[in-house]
Amino acid sequence: MRHAPIEAAARLDARLGDPRDPDTSFSYARCAELDDEDGFPTEICRQLDELGLPEQYVPTRHGGTLADHETAVQLMRMVARRDITVAVAHGKTYLGGVSVWIGGDAAQAEALAKLVRAGVPVSWGLTERDHGSDLLHGEAACSWWTRRGCGRRSTSTCPRSVRTASGARTSVASRSTAHRASWSAGPAPASRPS
Repeated sequence: MRHAPIEAAARLDARLGDPRDPDTSFSYARCAELDDEDGFPTEICRQLDELGLPEQYVPTRHGGTLADHETAVQLMRMVARRDITVAVAHGKTYLGGVSVWIGGDAAQAEALAKLVRAGVPVSWGLTERDHGSDLLHGEAACSWWTRRGCGRRSTSTCPRSVRTASGARTSVASRSTAHRASWSAGPAPASRPS
């Protein structure tokens, strides 16, 4: 019996090469080296980008190939089978996008789709020191401005740089040359439900 999501994962797995071959960039040996070095899997994530995995994170209505979430899950399952760190490092973009696909307006979804499809990593702000994972009582919010100077306010997805309510800063280098976004966070809007 053929099952399209599993076949999609098998195709990606084949394109990545044999993970037992140490000369393969996404090999078990390379992932173990990165773990020993506490290194980020930049080259492996770039390879996944080049193979089109970010397209699978974007719904078809926004120009991607995400027609069903089962295919995205099977693809991530295959990546995680090789290395869980790579699955989290790359798959966070899927998690960051889902909140916008479900709760964002059309302009937000289109803007984020362009970023994701260009290979810009995004993430989902979830935990805070004083609130844990309580999404209704968090204090961090993100604002972003493009080079054109337009501003938007979001309380979920921040693709480039995040400053948390406690002042910690996390940066992710953008690989997109077509669109650069700069993000900073501050207290959540007063109109947010409590």
